Amino acid sequence: MIAVRMLTGKPVTFIANIFPTNLRDGSVVFGSPENLLFQMLCPDFNRFYGWQGDSAPDNIHIMAKLPDGQSAAEKAAIMTLGASLGARYFTGAGTLSLDEIFNPEQLLLDCEIRDWVQRAIQGVWMGEEVVDDWLDEIREGITKGFIGLPSTLDHYRTQTWYPKWFARGAIGPWLNQGQPRLSNRLRHEVRKRISSYNFELDGERKREIERIYAAAEQTVAG
Repeated sequence: MIAVRMLTGKPVTFIANIFPTNLRDGSVVFGSPENLLFQMLCPDFNRFYGWQGDSAPDNIHIMAKLPDGQSAAEKAAIMTLGASLGARYFTGAGTLSLDEIFNPEQLLLDCEIRDWVQRAIQGVWMGEEVVDDWLDEIREGITKGFIGLPSTLDHYRTQTWYPKWFARGAIGPWLNQGQPRLSNRLRHEVRKRISSYNFELDGERKREIERIYAAAEQTVAG
């Protein structure tokens, strides 16, 4: 930072981050309870240096290597607590093994977790503003049932979140469908999206990127 300031004259600054280390192998452990707590501690630490940061955890990097139960559980835990404490954006979607791996299946899973958390923090909507007379509503509900009420049809999507990927049906239909796995459904969706991709960069920009990459490769390789 000092060198950049001396060489360029540009304003510079810094922010400190605190990470837990696994003493068994000496690695920094993202996605752990300690990492979550340290994310909350960092803003308090940096206020000493004049930063007024948000104390809500918003980094969902984890150490899991595959989109599995561990990756889902750890990212969901971070997002749920972070959003409950005020975080409204999260970094690291689709990443695994810290950020060494990008996995598109994990990205779809992270978006599903995000939508779950977003619905949860909205709280319960009582619907007071759409019902003029609750006694009439109750009388009609006794006659028609909750599902038969116009207010239910008009506003049930406001009260209930319907996932894109998580299954919520009973076991019978699931067995009859061949016991579909979430991982297989996500993989199929990824392959479908990749196969439908048709964007191609124009020739001039593509050649410039290839030139930059070749120059970087030559510099690194010597």
